[in-house]
Amino acid sequence: MNLRGTIPSQLGKLSFLLSLDLSSNNFYGHLPTELGQLHRLRIIQLSYNGLNGEIPTWLGNLHRVQRLEMKNNNFTGTIHQTLVNMSNLEILNLEFNQLSVQAPSSIVNISSLKAIDPIK
Repeated sequence: MNLRGTIPSQLGKLSFLLSLDLSSNNFYGHLPTELGQLHRLRIIQLSYNGLNGEIPTWLGNLHRVQRLEMKNNNFTGTIHQTLVNMSNLEILNLEFNQLSVQAPSSIVNISSLKAIDPIK
């Protein structure tokens, strides 16, 4: 789609949203905290952008998410323990970012998790 700019915070008002796919665009900046209000989300795909900052802790509050793919961005810092709260998570892909440590060891306690590619 070749969209550019920051991800609009107004997306957080789309409470009915089940899937958010903004992959392969030119988004940059931090993820807006308003996205943490999308409690019905099952799929988050934000790969191949220029997003940066830390992986937000509020992602752990999105308990229905089954797929979280944010590879090939510029995220930094660590993978927070709060991701363990994503009890329906099946696929986690955070590879090819600037993350400094491996995923928390407790992430393997997510019984639904089928595939993980956290860091390269």
